Amino acid sequence: MTQQHQPAARRTQFLLTVGFSLVFAALIGWLAAIQIRSGGALARRAERQHTVLKTIPPFRGHIVDRIGRPMAVTVDGCTVFADPKFIHQYGRAGDAAEAASPRDGAAAAPGAALASLADAQYVDEKYQANRARVARDLAPLLAMERADIEAIVGADPHKQFVRLKRGVDGATRDAIQQLRLRGVGFESEGLRCYPNGTLAAHLVCGVGADNQGLGALEYQYDERLRGSAGQRVLDVDGRRRAVWIRTDGYVPARDGQLIVTTIDLAIQSFTEKALAAAVERYKARGGSALVMDPSTGEILALANCPSFDPAQYAQTDPYVARNRLLTDPYEPGSTFKCFISTAALQAGVVKPNESIFCHNGHVVIDGRRMTDHHPFGSLSFQDVVVRSSNIGMAVLGKRLGNERLHEACVRFGFGTKTGVTLPGEAPGLVYPLERWHKWSATSIPMGYEILVTPLQVATAFSSIANGGQLMKPSITRSVCAADGTVVEDHSEPTVVRRVMSEETARYMRHEVLHEVVWGDHGTGKQARIPGYGVFGKTGTAKKKNPTGGGYSSNLYVGSFIAAAPLDHPRVVVMVMIDEPQRSIAYYGGTVAAPAVREILAKCLGYLHVSPDEPARVASSPRRPH
Repeated sequence: MTQQHQPAARRTQFLLTVGFSLVFAALIGWLAAIQIRSGGALARRAERQHTVLKTIPPFRGHIVDRIGRPMAVTVDGCTVFADPKFIHQYGRAGDAAEAASPRDGAAAAPGAALASLADAQYVDEKYQANRARVARDLAPLLAMERADIEAIVGADPHKQFVRLKRGVDGATRDAIQQLRLRGVGFESEGLRCYPNGTLAAHLVCGVGADNQGLGALEYQYDERLRGSAGQRVLDVDGRRRAVWIRTDGYVPARDGQLIVTTIDLAIQSFTEKALAAAVERYKARGGSALVMDPSTGEILALANCPSFDPAQYAQTDPYVARNRLLTDPYEPGSTFKCFISTAALQAGVVKPNESIFCHNGHVVIDGRRMTDHHPFGSLSFQDVVVRSSNIGMAVLGKRLGNERLHEACVRFGFGTKTGVTLPGEAPGLVYPLERWHKWSATSIPMGYEILVTPLQVATAFSSIANGGQLMKPSITRSVCAADGTVVEDHSEPTVVRRVMSEETARYMRHEVLHEVVWGDHGTGKQARIPGYGVFGKTGTAKKKNPTGGGYSSNLYVGSFIAAAPLDHPRVVVMVMIDEPQRSIAYYGGTVAAPAVREILAKCLGYLHVSPDEPARVASSPRRPH
């Protein structure tokens, strides 16, 4: 290079150096400005793009019977979802290259616009084919219609997540994974299962789509059973695939608590079978049964017929789904006579074995005509109850008077909720005293003009069985943490109040209610169990006319409640048959007593309860204690 060109070259080099330096300085200044002005926001944006916060769902707690047998459990399940955008592109594994290429002949279309249109049409056809293939393969496994799956996936081809089905079990998930469908994935979640099918359905009921309790214990203890979700932080790549799990952002899920009930599934099983057989035999609309330990108030079995699948609770008919033992009050009829006769004896308005004139089956009291099902003359106090005389009970009601009658109803727990920890309990109906009239004293002793629940009747009858104390019924023994540690202990019995003296309770058991079953004229003969001094009371009540006023001539409730053994009763059993077919039978001693006998006999055997002394099983001497 000549000397005259050297200054020009150096000048050019200098200018380039200065230019690059200025550009570099400007870039540094620009980056510095961005860092100062937007650095924090950009860092947070990058953090969001490359990290994912994943929720860890807790397992819903189990519900078990009194000795740990499962009633409701949570197993590993999943939600099946689809990625429509991915399906649009690929479909099944190995189709990516085919989907990325135009179909044969597309490039030969005249003009770029026509080629583009042909490519677009091909892509759409390919998406429809892939969507149809996914729907075809998934439909039989998910028990869904192919058209429904295609509609879900095809609603928006740009979406990256659509839920196909929740609550899918592990076996189904494994079968779907074997298909290697691209664009179909799984999200783990707990699947609520009821291993006993319809057994104890009215005690567990079921959960909704979001694992929330819908009824019974699932609803009552929903907050305890749910637990709390955890979380974990994932580092992801540009395609949102997990590449690292951060330890600093991990919060473990806390699984739901365990509910231990008072139910014994063995007793529950033969209770439901006996009830279902009675409902079928008498072509009834339905029935209810309850087994209780009278000394503690613990409910050992609770059943309604028809039953249902707890997993389908939301779709179940309301009459079938309701726990009618505590939600549907009814007029009890003659079963109520044992409580009013007890109150009369306790109040001293009648003496044991006192003779009561029953007017040969017809009498007018306070302008109201009353009749008996048989024309009785004079009956002892005992026989008024044993033979279920309406007129004899009306005489006792008049002796007590409205005020003491009202007090007796309230003391036995009628008109208020028992406090059992199950949702939907009705208080029944005992009108305020100021609303009672002159006929109340004769209606109440017959079990009319009052509404009660079967649970209230069983609880009140238990006070006669246990020596006079009204117990609070219980359905929950304890609440435990997921590791089995007891959080709440509910096993201690709760005494509400004393209703009668031990002497009165003993006399009613031995001399009155025992004769209902074992006496020559008792209405509960079909509840006899050889070797056991069963005592109880029958009831038959007309139901209100559903189409108008008054009572129906065809609709009845037949019920029976009993307990055994005689001296130290271990079990109280109540069965109520709703609307048995009148042409077959409808009296409580016929439609309900045999079912009570079967349940009671199996309970006594299962619990290893020794028989009574032979002298106790025969009719007891008629004398006060």
